Amino acid sequence: MCQFNCISTVPAPNNVVHQYIPFLTNSVSVYTSSKIANTLSQDFYSRIRTLAAQHGVQFRYSTNVGAALPIIDSIKSLLQNGDSIERIEAVLSGTLSYIFNSLNAGTPFSTAVLEAQKRGYTEPDPRIDLSGTDVARKLLILIREAGMEKELHEMR
Repeated sequence: MCQFNCISTVPAPNNVVHQYIPFLTNSVSVYTSSKIANTLSQDFYSRIRTLAAQHGVQFRYSTNVGAALPIIDSIKSLLQNGDSIERIEAVLSGTLSYIFNSLNAGTPFSTAVLEAQKRGYTEPDPRIDLSGTDVARKLLILIREAGMEKELHEMR
């Protein structure tokens, strides 16, 4: 039971993401591991960055790509120093790599997926990995960080 003003259900990810705008507008920094905010429309992507800058707060999301390696910060640093990004090479899904390696070793597909899920490699819903949605989101984030304006549907 809530003693304070609280929500008793977990909101859908898109609903949470849309709360970033009032947070940033009210000078509250946002730190997120969710890729959704960075893969909604280009307008939304630009707006949250603009609001963070206008209100002197941070919008941080380094775990969106590269399992918290400083990939996003490295891209930003390169661009700020006058370099350009010509090509990005990456393994964009540890989950799919694990599953494919398991299949190569003779593990049945369903077993490989269940094992990846049990080990915490998959998204909460493994269909996001298996459909390519997670890879598309990561690719879009990297492309946008490199300075290009693209939409998620263009990644498929």
